[in-house]
Amino acid sequence: MKIAILGTGQVGIALGTAFATAGHDVVFGSRSPDKTGLPAPVALTADAAAPADVILTALPGTSSIPVLESIGDEVLAGKIVLDVSNAVTREGTLAYPNDSVGRLMQQRFPDVKVVKSLSTMFHGVMTDPTAIGATTVYVSGDDEGAKTVVKSLLTDLGWPETGQLDLGGIATAVGPEHYIPLFFATLQAVGKPMFNVNVVG
Repeated sequence: MKIAILGTGQVGIALGTAFATAGHDVVFGSRSPDKTGLPAPVALTADAAAPADVILTALPGTSSIPVLESIGDEVLAGKIVLDVSNAVTREGTLAYPNDSVGRLMQQRFPDVKVVKSLSTMFHGVMTDPTAIGATTVYVSGDDEGAKTVVKSLLTDLGWPETGQLDLGGIATAVGPEHYIPLFFATLQAVGKPMFNVNVVG
């Protein structure tokens, strides 16, 4: 599968490395396509997105929609966008209280199939979930086919089906995105990022 990773920070690099290792055709999208040292080729953002089956937004949440707008509605139409971003202010508060990047993204791009996932954890857990035992990854999205594709990609990252919890439509992304203050509080309390929620019952 062709995957465009938008963002060349730690999250993007970790996910790009993991998907490339799983056999996917990965390209990083960047404003600086001359970047080196990445685990896959780099292209201008729009050029990376155009041929992709899945576009992954590993960006600050407040930048995700503007970056997609720079690619253009025609290029994005019909594509799956896997949004893993969190939108926080410089002060660390929620940028979209009572809303989510995922829902706003779907509203702005109605012809795109937005799926929200992987936003509740450190990138080391995203790509190696078994390192800390049983744990849960949330999935939200309106398009069932797109969610099936994303769930398959989660399996490629090492997430068993039993650890994938489908919350429903993209409106449910507000829950995982509002977890970010608790994530930071937990990080401060435990002193390390290798933790996650596990839903039992």
